[in-house]
Amino acid sequence: MNIRFTNPRMLLPLGVLITNIGNGMYTLAVGKLLYDQTGSSTPFALLLMMEAVLTFSTQAIASSAVDRGRAKQCAFIAESIRGLAVLTAAAFVFAGHPASILLAAVIINLLRPFYRTASFAIGPMIADGKQLAVYNARTSTFFQIGQFLGAGIAGVVISFLSPEVAIALNGISYLLSALCIGLAAIPGQKLRARQGSGFGSALASISPKRFWREWTDLLALVLRKNAKVLGLAVLCTADFIVVSFINISYAPILETMDAPSWWLSIWDSAFSIGAIAGAYLFGRMDHSQIRMNRTALALVVQGLNIAAIGLMNHPVWLSPLMLFLGVSNAFSVSSFTYSLQLTAPAEFHGRISGIRQFFISAATMLVIPLLSFAMNGNVSLSSLLAGVICLGVASVVLLYLSPLLSRPLSHSGSIAGEQEVS
Repeated sequence: MNIRFTNPRMLLPLGVLITNIGNGMYTLAVGKLLYDQTGSSTPFALLLMMEAVLTFSTQAIASSAVDRGRAKQCAFIAESIRGLAVLTAAAFVFAGHPASILLAAVIINLLRPFYRTASFAIGPMIADGKQLAVYNARTSTFFQIGQFLGAGIAGVVISFLSPEVAIALNGISYLLSALCIGLAAIPGQKLRARQGSGFGSALASISPKRFWREWTDLLALVLRKNAKVLGLAVLCTADFIVVSFINISYAPILETMDAPSWWLSIWDSAFSIGAIAGAYLFGRMDHSQIRMNRTALALVVQGLNIAAIGLMNHPVWLSPLMLFLGVSNAFSVSSFTYSLQLTAPAEFHGRISGIRQFFISAATMLVIPLLSFAMNGNVSLSSLLAGVICLGVASVVLLYLSPLLSRPLSHSGSIAGEQEVS
């Protein structure tokens, strides 16, 4: 097949774009709907926690499966099953059984770690050094464009057709994403010894004893030999807390300002446009070495903007804050991902991604309820707390990680002087 139609650096970001158009169709609507029905941001926060718990439950299995040389298969099968589950749920909703959406949501979140972990591991297989930074930036850009388009399309589809059609389109987006993954030619997948050729054998071979050894080996790496990997995995959670905070804060801020609902689209669009610009900016910068001081600056900008949200008394002034939040958040996410991919040994990429997701899930379950509780009493207090968290993480990045990681990269794209783990 023509290499242009199997190029993973274009096909995989295209898959991210398509699947996020589907995902973006419900995020704003669910948050606003739950808030209108309850008058509180807590139900949406509980929904985020439920998703985190479900994702957490399969993360370890997904990470080991990916590290066994099955990154492409994990992503392809996860997207295919999610697509079929959502389409089936849409059919049941048409037939008058709306509760089927809950089952589809469970399946989506149980399989999410397989797709997300595989995506993290595939990046270094198809690009390195500067090209890896460009690939990550392109993926982040397509992710945000997908969210942006999905939110806009959702309003049109729901208004002129029905929510069931929007659900069905979400399922189709998963299947099209699976097609992009299936067509992509991904080199560098090395199967472990004594492993069969099927995807099922990759999962079946994860015996409890071997599973335990794989994870203890990883813990030995990050705790004794490469603690900066653990630092990156922990500190990157701040960016995801910011996104979750913004999602649960939209409706309360709207009520506090007594603004019409269409401001939600303007604020979310401003954040998405900013995120696209932030990812593009990261991809265009010099990446001859990891520069965590840039990441710290992006976190400072996020912290100041988040804290300032509570001081705004008119929706117009919130729009530029969302724009700058999008720029700084996407830049920081891209920087953390790139640094983690280069710092962690290749054979541990799946499990390192798993460690990162564990911390993201834990942070979501611990911090978001606190911020939600504070928001129900005072939006300004909640935004101030979120801002302080970002500034605290920025301080740790600048004082701890920046001196450890600011080293030139080798020609292969890894950090010069890093030892391979035998």
